Amino acid sequence: EAELQALLKRLEEEKKVLEDSVIKIEKKLAPAGIKGSVGNSDIAKAIKEQLGIEIDKKHINLKKALKSVGEHEVNIKLGHAIHALVKVEIIGVE
Repeated sequence: EAELQALLKRLEEEKKVLEDSVIKIEKKLAPAGIKGSVGNSDIAKAIKEQLGIEIDKKHINLKKALKSVGEHEVNIKLGHAIHALVKVEIIGVE
């Protein structure tokens, strides 16, 4: 019981950190949008680098890969019915 409470507390803290942050990902610009796309593994890697939080890419709920610059909201399942709505900003670079 105590372990579960500690886990739930940690997940809630991670949720707060994730929801209060904007994950920034830089991608090369293409004539229309960006070159390639931003997928689950890109987002998981950026979260680990920028916030130090380990997220399994399978828990990132993307309906389709992100292909345009700007801010996107992404739903991430943290476990135990705790979800975080994370802002991912794709920045186009020359």
